[in-house]
Amino acid sequence: MENVIAKRLKALARQKDLYGDNANSAYCSVVSDLPYDLTKKQSEAVAMCLDNSVSCITGGADTGKTTVLRTALNAFHRMGFEIHAVALSGRAAMRLHESIGRMTSTIAKLLRGEPIAPTPEQQKHHLVIDEASMIALPTMYRPINHTHPSVRFVFTGDPDQLPPFGCGKVLYDIVRSKAVDYTKLDIVKHQDGSTGIPEYSSSLTKVTSQNS
Repeated sequence: MENVIAKRLKALARQKDLYGDNANSAYCSVVSDLPYDLTKKQSEAVAMCLDNSVSCITGGADTGKTTVLRTALNAFHRMGFEIHAVALSGRAAMRLHESIGRMTSTIAKLLRGEPIAPTPEQQKHHLVIDEASMIALPTMYRPINHTHPSVRFVFTGDPDQLPPFGCGKVLYDIVRSKAVDYTKLDIVKHQDGSTGIPEYSSSLTKVTSQNS
């Protein structure tokens, strides 16, 4: 299982420098629709997703992972990708749906359907695996094995969270290996869509120390 995952991710990681005119047009379009400005780090994270066939967005709570993910997925949609978004549990999948405004499912439900592969009607697919830090090796193997090699991936999560039940800390190992491009968001940022005025709070490390 580990070899299958590693082989797929390495193959996808070699497919980079994909940020062309089409991606730039989609990026500019979706960013112009936002009711607030992205931070420099968030902008870099969105561009990273568009530039790579596999990428990771990491960070603690309220650091902007959802903002980056929603913006990147909107850009992918404008580029003609069909979006698939999954999480481990039903509750997590519902939170993901509320965050990105797209259809989501559990990993188990995804696996009950047909494998994700190009068809005459839809050639480009993108799979999001949310809260990937909670997913053990056997669980991660299944969606990897359920998708065509052309399917692009983005993983989100916090590798510093408690490890998943079961063997393997997949997201932690992906980030530690530096084999896949990733952006770590570390500034707690609450964005108010009604005013467009972001409120900066303390850094993640400060929040962690206060809660410990």
